[in-house]
Amino acid sequence: MTRKLRSGLPLFSTRLTATISVALVLLILGAVALLGIGAHSLATDLRQNMGFAILLDEDASAADVAAMKQRFSAAPYVASYAYSSPDDVMARWQEMLGDEENISALMDGVNPFAPEFEVHVKAAWANPDSLNALAQKLEMVPAVAEVTLHTRMVEQVNSTVRAVAIGAAAFAALMLIISIVLINNAVRLTVYSRRFLIHTMKLVGATGAFIRRPIVRANAIAGLIAGGASAAITAAALAWARTFDPAIAVAVSWEKAVWVFAGMVFAGFFICYLAATVATNKYLRSSHDKMYR
Repeated sequence: MTRKLRSGLPLFSTRLTATISVALVLLILGAVALLGIGAHSLATDLRQNMGFAILLDEDASAADVAAMKQRFSAAPYVASYAYSSPDDVMARWQEMLGDEENISALMDGVNPFAPEFEVHVKAAWANPDSLNALAQKLEMVPAVAEVTLHTRMVEQVNSTVRAVAIGAAAFAALMLIISIVLINNAVRLTVYSRRFLIHTMKLVGATGAFIRRPIVRANAIAGLIAGGASAAITAAALAWARTFDPAIAVAVSWEKAVWVFAGMVFAGFFICYLAATVATNKYLRSSHDKMYR
């Protein structure tokens, strides 16, 4: 019994080390994926805070205002909009000027401001070409006096988002490659520790499928365990982070995070299964002399 324990300990230790290594790699990969989701959500929110301002005619009626509100409520490109009456605009300007000047007194009680809308478009329309096309249509509305586009801000934001997206995609691709290499090496180590057993089974007439099946199955199960453990740890960390900072709860929803957790489990299973299959096939084709290399 002592011999079995001693002989089985190195293999168990190797498998445990490989499983922990795979779990740590998947933790990093999952964290990168969640950061990517958060960055994409923030970029989308930033784009949806852009749009244009619409100044209505001074003599625009309540019916004109109601028609514009109905138009924006039904428009597919509108993320949100805000209406400001002439009194609201005057109050906003008065707040900006402070108590130094009284606009109403300067204008002899006449409100010089016209009603206006501030429209925020959805991310898909947050580009200069789309905004210009929308502005041209809105300028044809009789009650509209002027449409002011925030095109310069849109171009700057889109340029920044594009640069960040390219950098994040390159970093994610690099992390994915590194993860695959590290997991592959960890799995190959477990197969390497059993290379002489594989050769001995070949000598007694065991088929390749018979030899391969338990090795691949054991590594695939280890990959599932590693993926499940890393997903559970990542989920716990995300739950804590969401309570610590409400902005994280908005940027990374559970609906999107679940796909990351499922991907971590699948990645652990698939990469370990594939690496074990390739490594086992290598030693099935190797001669006795190559076992020492």
